[in-house]
Amino acid sequence: MDRWHKQKTMRIMDVMRVLLVLSLLLVSGPGPLPFLSAPTSALPIPMKLGAIYLVVAATSSLSQFFNPSTKVLLRCIVPEGKLTRAFALTTGSAMVAWSLGSALAGIFYAYLGVSSAITLNAASFICSWLLIRSMHVSEPAESLVVQKERLHHVFKELWEGLRYIEENLLLRTLLRAESLLAFGLGIINTLALI
Repeated sequence: MDRWHKQKTMRIMDVMRVLLVLSLLLVSGPGPLPFLSAPTSALPIPMKLGAIYLVVAATSSLSQFFNPSTKVLLRCIVPEGKLTRAFALTTGSAMVAWSLGSALAGIFYAYLGVSSAITLNAASFICSWLLIRSMHVSEPAESLVVQKERLHHVFKELWEGLRYIEENLLLRTLLRAESLLAFGLGIINTLALI
């Protein structure tokens, strides 16, 4: 992933997260699903929860590509002497936004309904996509050259990285712990909005 174009990676992850979050509208019940004759409100709770958990797992997985790209892109934008402050401000802003977003989600859910809350969540990813698209950042030239040469090897590189992690006990443990944490945070984020 370190050879991928960061802004493009972030935009792709935002688009995929918009689509995933909007897919929750099918489960929340605004209308019938195309492959079922009964409305989604008639779906059994385990099916609804299963769909929600799948969306949570997928959006959490996509965040594992988005968040590191953010940190690397910050290094391209901010001068070396101001990086510590920039990272602190970024982390602090993210925590404040997460706290406010979780609090406002309940209010939106109560007053606007589940469909509106889901739509607002998707809109936040659209806003992120627009802001990232508006940035004009030059990534290092060698990164772009390598990225063009190896674009078609993405899955091969991911597989090699996972094999390397699986062979290393410390990395394997860290990956599993981080995955559980990300999944748990994803559940909190998703359930806070529906």
